[in-house]
Amino acid sequence: MYTLKEAFDILRGYGLTNNFRVFRRWVQEGRIEVIKPENPSSYKEGYRISKEALEKYIEEKAPETLTLIKENQQLKRENVILQEKLNVISKKEL
Repeated sequence: MYTLKEAFDILRGYGLTNNFRVFRRWVQEGRIEVIKPENPSSYKEGYRISKEALEKYIEEKAPETLTLIKENQQLKRENVILQEKLNVISKKEL
């Protein structure tokens, strides 16, 4: 779950928006699905956006961006595995 600020920062990082007011308008218009606080008197908690809802919006707005994000995540995982293997090999050589 992301706060509005966190979700905005993610979208800004991908170049999909650079204006928080525009982002809030998208939320108000229902373009991005939000989860409202369960208790109406606790609006200090603010809205939350699920990872799935944010990915859905990215997919609709810029499908190629989401593909690149997922490929990048996979490459990062593979890199961690390769680093671990390299560490094991390096320790054996010592």
